[in-house]
This record gives sequence, C-alpha cells and structure tokens, in this order.
Amino acid sequence: MHLSMVVLAALALVGAACADPPEPQTSPPEQAEQPAASGPRNGGRLVMAVERDAGDLRPTAGPWDSTALQVGRAVFDRLADYSDTYQLEPALAESFTPNADFTEWAITLRADLVFHDGTPLDAEALRANLEAQRTSPAAEALLRPVRAVFVTGPRTVNVRLRAPWSTFPHVLTTQVGFVASPASLMAADGGARPVGSGPFRVRSRDSDGSFVLGKSPTYWRDGLPRLDEIDVRVLPEGAARVRAVEEGKVDVALVDDPVLLALASARAAERRTQVLADLEGEAPKLTVVLNAGRMPFSDFSARQALGYATDRAEIVGDGDRGFVKWARGPVVDTSLWYNDPPVLPHSLPATETELERFIDRYGTSLTFEVLVPDDPVIRRFTTRWGQQLRDAGIRARFRVVPLTEVRQAVAVGGFDAAVLPLFGSWHPDLWYPQLHLSELTPVGAPGPNLARLGSPAIDGSFDSARATSELARQVDAYRAIQNDVVTGAAYLFLVRLPQGLVAGRDVRDLTQRTTPQGSPGLGMEQGTVSLTQVWLDREPRDTE
Repeated sequence: MHLSMVVLAALALVGAACADPPEPQTSPPEQAEQPAASGPRNGGRLVMAVERDAGDLRPTAGPWDSTALQVGRAVFDRLADYSDTYQLEPALAESFTPNADFTEWAITLRADLVFHDGTPLDAEALRANLEAQRTSPAAEALLRPVRAVFVTGPRTVNVRLRAPWSTFPHVLTTQVGFVASPASLMAADGGARPVGSGPFRVRSRDSDGSFVLGKSPTYWRDGLPRLDEIDVRVLPEGAARVRAVEEGKVDVALVDDPVLLALASARAAERRTQVLADLEGEAPKLTVVLNAGRMPFSDFSARQALGYATDRAEIVGDGDRGFVKWARGPVVDTSLWYNDPPVLPHSLPATETELERFIDRYGTSLTFEVLVPDDPVIRRFTTRWGQQLRDAGIRARFRVVPLTEVRQAVAVGGFDAAVLPLFGSWHPDLWYPQLHLSELTPVGAPGPNLARLGSPAIDGSFDSARATSELARQVDAYRAIQNDVVTGAAYLFLVRLPQGLVAGRDVRDLTQRTTPQGSPGLGMEQGTVSLTQVWLDREPRDTE
C-alpha cells in the first residue's frame, strides 16, 4: 500500500482571503513546483507553532497528543520506523528476531548510541524503558502480554510473551518505542526537560509551554540534523497559527481544522505558503462510542437506530471540502486492511422501526446523553450529527466538557455515548486492548475496552493474526474484525479527522525523508513530521 501525501501549494487563484475553498479532489493533487534550490542547507532556526503545552514528555507518561508527539519526535528516536509503503524497519534497533512460535523477541540496538546526557543507550537502558512502559498509562494494556524483559547482551534485550505475538515490533513504532534516558524517567523534571537520543535536545522550556531545541552534537545519524535550532511556540487559536505563517512570523504550524486548511490552501499562492495534509493515510476517526455495558445502549436496537439515523456524507460540510472524508469503519479505504465493511445506510424508516422496537421492549422512548469534547472541530461535526438525530426523532442531550473529562468518564463506563477521536493507528493489532474480551471491565472499573463489548469471534481473529507471520492470513483476520466491529454497532464512525501543516515555502523536506535503513520514510504520522532532515532554503536571518 502506498501512502498518498497531499501537498497543496501555490494555487493560482483570483481573490484574497475570502476565496472559496478548493473543490474536492478525486485524486491527490501533485506537489506544486517551488523555486529550484541548490540543495539542502545546514543551519538555521525553524519556528514552529503548536496548539498547546506538550505536557509531560516522558514516553512513559499518558498518551501524547499531536503537540507532544511532534516535540517528542525531535527529542527522541524510536526503535522502529515505517517506510512510505508502511514496511516496518528497525530504527534505533538494529534488528528484531523472534523465536519459532513468536513467544519471544530479541531486540538488538545499534552500536554506540548515547543519550543527550552522555549516558549510553544500551540494553540496560532499553530494559528500563520497556519495564516502565509496562505500567505506564499509555501502554499498560497494550503490553499486558509481556511476561518478562531481560538483558541478554550489551545491546540486546529479550521480551518474553504470554502468547504468540508475531506483530509485536509494530508496537515499537508507537510511544512504547521512544527511548528516554532512564535517569530522566525518574527525575522530578523529567517530563518538562526530557532526555532522549534524538536529533535535538532541550535547551530551555518556559512556563507557557514553549521550547527551544538545539541540534544534538552526539546524534548517531551522520550529517543530521540539518537545522541548528527549533523554536516551539504555543498559539492556542488555529487561525492565529495560520496567520503567523502567512505573515512570516512562524515557519510551520500544526493545524487540525479542515476549514482553516481549506482557506489556507486557497490563499497559498498569494501568501507564499504550502499546505500539507495526509488525506489518504491513516488518521483518527471521529467516533461515537456507545456504552454497551448499560442501558440504553446495551440494547442492540438502540445502537442500530443511531446507525440508521446517521448520514455521513451530509456531515462533511462545504467549508471542509477537500480535507474531510467520511469514515466507513476503523481503517481508511486505501488501507491494506480495508474490506468495505457493512455500514448501515442512512434510512429514516429503518430508524423509526428500531425506535419502535425499543419502546415495545421497555415501554419508554430512547433518551440518552452524549459527552462532547470542548474542541471546535469535534463540536462542529457533532452539531451536524446531532441535527440528524433530531430529524430522525431521537432525543439526545449533548454536554460539552473538556476532553480529559470525556476520556475519564469513558474509561470507567460512566457515560451513555461519547464522541472521541479513535482508531488512528495504521496497524490493526494496536486495537487489541480496545476490542478484546480480555480487557472488558464492568461499568465503574477502568479499562481500555471503551464500549464494553466484544465477541469470541473478534478474539479469535486477533489471536489468529498474532500466531502467524503470513500477511494474507493477517489481512483476512483484520478484515473480519472490521466487519464484527461495524456490525456490533457500538462504535459509530463519522469522519476521518484531518491533520496537517501550514508552512512557509522556504521550509523544505517536511514530508520527504529517509529512514535509517535508507528507504523513503512515511511523510506524516498523526499530523506530525520528522524534523531530522528538514532544512531552510534561505540565508540565515539576523535573529538566528
């Protein structure tokens, strides 16, 4: 499978800021030509605008959002990487070697790796990181199959598992695979001033969440990084981040609002900017989670009613054109794993039938509360969906609360329905904690199975995929899981959330990179890019 990276730049448009957004693309547009460059330049300072404080940047902290991941990718390297065709490759690791039945994996590190504090990144450091990850908020459930981690050589760690896990190395592309200095994992300020082995090290961090990252003199990849410094600034408002790029005050801004991406691309030629968005790759799906562990959504008709009432194509508004696609399931339709799952069609008569069945069973109409994160993009799409429910005669109360509050309520089953960005991982094995019956907890007890629903069929498919290295068998298993998730109707997939960047045109190779193995690397992941090979096609400024 090939990941298509959409680059919208230098559009020839008549008009200014009020120009209409571009029409939907039937195929990814080609990268617009930029002025010829003599080649990569070394040096310079890149200014990047992000939405919020990155928070605790220890890999063993809670799940990173896009801001934390972007900064984390600069400070840390990870054990495994993806090529632009999603081929798994070693990165910090030199190799991953399983035993015959995939119940043990040997991870061997590259030679002579060091952290920014000068300590060795050796087998003992790796063991300490993996052990810490086993009890971390982000990875505890994911690493539940790990029985033990032990050092077998100066650069080699063995991971012993409770059951076969042929796809285990894919976990090492996630937050689990980012390796920090063991001392920084334990330090009181380790989350504020993380110590990794990545291309940049933390020089300073201010109370407002801004960072200054400097080039690491001990970086293990020859000739990299190209930049001398990265200045990370917090600008909470998306429009302000885009405007800062267009005015030349910022070089790169992370943007996750499709309206802003569309407007920025319409102004790209005039403002001399570029808009980069991963429209065909895997991205989080805006998902309605229904709590099947309690009424009303322990009832299948209640879940079916919402499915029939939902018109995904209508949820995509005119202002989102070209940057939002509706979601049919947990994977994007260009994925290797995709199989066109049996999504319920929009049908008001079918909705009415399911509502009548509910009333016949319980003698009362379907009413419930929906928790909605206080995020402008999520609220915009949820408002459109809420209108569809009202048009179908479904009574729902929408309550807007902070995202952390939504996640906390969902984790313990204290909700009826909730809207969350979910299923953003490319490899389906990473869904295991969320869908497997082994992670099902009763309402009131925390657990990763958010909908509190599973099936022996889903469990069997996961176990089948983990017991083989044959890709065809894995594809069959993951496609079966998709079907079971969609027909179970506890997850209602609405749209694929856009993630992108707006950048000045003199910022080069934002999505063009090579992996440590020499392959073309995956350009964008969860709206973030690798800054290791980025360079500035300009002379250094006086302020740099």
